[in-house]
Amino acid sequence: VLNPFTGCYRCIGNGVFMLSPDGTKALTHNLNNSRITQYGYGVTVPDAYLQYNVTCSSEDGFYQTDLVTGETHLFLSLKQLLTAVYDSKSLSEFGNGVFYGFQCKWNQQQTRILMVVRCYYPDTGKRKAMIFTANTDGSNIKLALPWQAWSKSGHHVNWHPDGEHLTM
Repeated sequence: VLNPFTGCYRCIGNGVFMLSPDGTKALTHNLNNSRITQYGYGVTVPDAYLQYNVTCSSEDGFYQTDLVTGETHLFLSLKQLLTAVYDSKSLSEFGNGVFYGFQCKWNQQQTRILMVVRCYYPDTGKRKAMIFTANTDGSNIKLALPWQAWSKSGHHVNWHPDGEHLTM
């Protein structure tokens, strides 16, 4: 966190994809891994810093940082998101796909968070994207847009100003 007027700065525990509307928290996915599913995105780091997931990780997902203390915690893991809406049979339909977080955003009311999860197929480079939403405490996980619907068209998801609907 840098004050551009004074030059004073302090480190926080993780990167930032979006700040909460009140500016007290930061939310992000694993920015190092963004380029695994889409070249040119995320941060540029040596390959040794990439975390290649295996199926749906319980150790990777979406991270929240308290900007007052600088402390970061895993807000929701990929496994928590996926198993909240898919049973083991449904998850097996993704075959050899590997899941990664890609985007995350608060609604302006600070009541819900959207998270883009991609199922990536390393052998073909194809991916299936879906959108999950949850309350800001991590409860009430919903699959807002399954990959089948996303595959028809659309990108650049965001919250509608009403805080309940999504736009693409």
